[in-house]
Amino acid sequence: MNAGKLLKTAALMLFFITAAACGKNDSEGDKNEEALRISIKASPLETLPGPEHSFSVQVESAVPAGGIKYEITVKSERDDRLIYYTLVPQVKTSLTTLNVLYLPRQVICVCTVKAISLTNPDNNTSRSFRLVYK
Repeated sequence: MNAGKLLKTAALMLFFITAAACGKNDSEGDKNEEALRISIKASPLETLPGPEHSFSVQVESAVPAGGIKYEITVKSERDDRLIYYTLVPQVKTSLTTLNVLYLPRQVICVCTVKAISLTNPDNNTSRSFRLVYK
């Protein structure tokens, strides 16, 4: 009987040690992914005919295995007032079309796009451009 209990205890210990080691390897791999680099397909100042705008974001680096989330923030250039904010929760492609809405007339705004790795949130980057609804 004691040999059976000893064998079960040894098997459980081996299982927990193996599970803990697997978890450590996964988290260490997250820190080694390539640094995110993005470019935005927009001119330095986009003049728009309406209150909505679509633009493309290209991931120039490798897309992380877990994907990317995008935070889009539009603020008034004059007084830094928040005009629009949205979150695109998971993208796994290198080219993505994003949209901004509710732009006010005759207000020059700054649109900032932040790309964040879902595998490693410390791996992020942002780009900005200006836009105005005439």
